[in-house]
Amino acid sequence: MQSNASQLEDDRNRRLVEIEARDENERLEDEKRRSKKGQFVSGLHRQVESDLDLGDRLKRSRSTLEKLEAY
Repeated sequence: MQSNASQLEDDRNRRLVEIEARDENERLEDEKRRSKKGQFVSGLHRQVESDLDLGDRLKRSRSTLEKLEAY
């Protein structure tokens, strides 16, 4: 009976280690996907901003400027 309990405990510990390793791998993959997506979106923002001249930037921020003047 003691050997069965020891075997069950060993199996449980081994499963826990496997689950922790799998969770860690999933977390790393998720972080990698997030950073790639963030770099892509950031690159798009930079590309759009570099294509705009000063007049276009002012036109885009006009609604913000109007709101600020109201205060």
